[in-house]
Amino acid sequence: MQEGTSQKVDEPLNFLHTDDVGSFLDLKAEFIKRRDAALIGKQASHIYSNSTLKNKKNILAITKEEKKAKQELSERRAQRIRQNEEEIRKEEQQRLRQQQILEQKAIIYERMSHGEKLTYEDGREAEFLVDFHNKKKELEAGYSSSCTQNDDLTDDELRRSDDDDEKQRVKEAPLVVHYDPFEEKGRVFGASHVPLPTLNEEARETKIAELKSMTEETKIERTKRKLQRNAEKEEERYRVNKIRQRMGIPLLESSDEEEQELSTNGDIQSSSTPPESNVIDNQMTKEEEKPKKFGVREWDRGKVGHMRWIEAQREDRDEEFAPPASYRETKRKR
Repeated sequence: MQEGTSQKVDEPLNFLHTDDVGSFLDLKAEFIKRRDAALIGKQASHIYSNSTLKNKKNILAITKEEKKAKQELSERRAQRIRQNEEEIRKEEQQRLRQQQILEQKAIIYERMSHGEKLTYEDGREAEFLVDFHNKKKELEAGYSSSCTQNDDLTDDELRRSDDDDEKQRVKEAPLVVHYDPFEEKGRVFGASHVPLPTLNEEARETKIAELKSMTEETKIERTKRKLQRNAEKEEERYRVNKIRQRMGIPLLESSDEEEQELSTNGDIQSSSTPPESNVIDNQMTKEEEKPKKFGVREWDRGKVGHMRWIEAQREDRDEEFAPPASYRETKRKR
């Protein structure tokens, strides 16, 4: 050991010879500064790593509450699945049981239809509401009898029976028909398109006479309506002329066409109606020509006497104090 230490002591030291001592000292100071900064950064990173390992939470980690809620949700889902499976199993069992019962019934019906009698375990005969054996025989007998009857009948007899059935259906009372499409042409196009009976001549003549009378009635009603419309127009013209006369406007005159229509309608009415009806119509027209007396309206009550007083005052007034004639003309224009 002493020899090893002596060798280390005896080793020569390395020296750096330089002329610029200041630059060497600056380099040494920079080296020490950077070493200290590296040591400080290493310590800080070590402290940060330790603190983050202690305080940082894992993103994938879950809490106890979340774990408990997730477990409850999975339990409820599993319970619901078990319930659905149980219901499906019960439905399938019920379907199979019903199918078995139907198959057993089909076998029993088949045996009974062939005449086999069913008995219980104690030997008693099973009683049913329907005797299937006799029922099947009755059905077969009825079908065979109808087939034989149809086979025995000839073509003429079958045709005759079909005709009798058709006549019976015709004789039966028909259903109530609220709308007959064949009458639509008569409504739209008039009497020329009304269907007439073809077999019975008397019914045809009565129908034609009825149509003629209806046509005459239609013409009379049409002329009456036309006269009524013309009378209404004449009355309206009379009222308008009264107003125009009061306002100083020229009166309306009836056109030549209207006068001609009135004359022709009057001739038609006189020729078509009897003299008694003409007298009644003349009385009605006279009553219509009389001017109607309108009652006093509620908002005009009390004004009539006031207007009379104004007119009396105007009559007593001297002409010197009367307003000029232009005043009345402007008032009429308004």
